[in-house]
Amino acid sequence: MAKIPLGDNWKRYSEEISASIQKKERPKIDKIIDLLLTDPILNAWLTKIVAILKENNERPTWYGTSKYRFQHKKETSFYITVGNGFKFRENEIFITMNMPPPASIALFETYLTDEMRVLLLRNVAFIECRSGNLCSRRLSFDFLGSRYESVCTMKFINFSINANIADLSVQLRIIEDFVKAKIRFSNAIRNI
Repeated sequence: MAKIPLGDNWKRYSEEISASIQKKERPKIDKIIDLLLTDPILNAWLTKIVAILKENNERPTWYGTSKYRFQHKKETSFYITVGNGFKFRENEIFITMNMPPPASIALFETYLTDEMRVLLLRNVAFIECRSGNLCSRRLSFDFLGSRYESVCTMKFINFSINANIADLSVQLRIIEDFVKAKIRFSNAIRNI
């Protein structure tokens, strides 16, 4: 297995925010953003996304080196990793959005734009129980025009962003739309 390269300033960052320091101090996500997102566009954008999540009671919890889980009560909606964890690579963001449970996936679909639907169709997959190995959690449902049978594990959608992406502003807008859609969905579910 090939090693993933460390960031250019890995040594400096490992002295400031190493895994052991983070495990002890559990730094706020704002500190990690300010250190590892030196690109002003990415820094401002992720700061805005974190503010939107916090305004909607999605609280960031540190759970690993430069990794944060956003939860409302005990429900996790998003994971954000800055700089690929302990590798301390500047201007890289990884966001994982958990898909809603099958019982409410039709409601989630109402919050999606056509552009978001296309992206989801290419990137989301659900794990279906095999005929001889059916679990008790399995559900069947329709999503984005397809029928899913005996789904036992919900999937998620990953977004990987760095300062060198072509059409960065378009990518950031689409991800922001997903974040806002998931928040609107989550707020609607909580009020039912």
